[in-house]
Amino acid sequence: MSSSHLKESMELQYREGTAPWDTGVPCSELRRRLAAGDLPVSGKALDLGCGSGVQSLVLADHGLEVVGVDLSETAVAQAKQRASQYSAERPPRFIAGDLTELRNIGEPFDLLFDRGCYHQARRENLDGFVRALRDLSHSGSTLFVMAFSSTEPPEFPGLPVVSEEDLRAELGGLFDVTDLRTCRLDRPRDFTRSPLFWSVLLKRR
Repeated sequence: MSSSHLKESMELQYREGTAPWDTGVPCSELRRRLAAGDLPVSGKALDLGCGSGVQSLVLADHGLEVVGVDLSETAVAQAKQRASQYSAERPPRFIAGDLTELRNIGEPFDLLFDRGCYHQARRENLDGFVRALRDLSHSGSTLFVMAFSSTEPPEFPGLPVVSEEDLRAELGGLFDVTDLRTCRLDRPRDFTRSPLFWSVLLKRR
């Protein structure tokens, strides 16, 4: 699927309310990582592929200054509407656009949170995605990646699964892996089971 077709598909799913990943529920693995002290809770955070903003609000709840970016203008409009009802002193900012092209959005960020962006972006423009990670982070930045794991057959053909070897090879040029494990993603819409995901912490060199 080309990037233009990907954007069109995402727009349609957000307009129709059928995006499987957009359940409106905070990600339990993100909450677990925050509760365990695995992620910074001060400084600036970037939510890559923020969707309708649910996870961005979780990060903001923990004291981070959050920017959410998504390819879908519909998703970003929904995120802004959600944030308008948010009572925090500093609600997230949301930007519609291609992460590989956006600059001057508040970088460098101390935390980059990626729940499902990398595993799709690597199919479209891996080099551009890695360059964006470089430009949007600094030495010592934390990258938290969640991606479909190839260690379990996917429920649906065509899901963008990733192997541990690919993950280390593709992100290891910039980041050191500090913690890598699998977890069960909260069950997306239309899935019969909770898919197996990588939950990976990386540190920018």
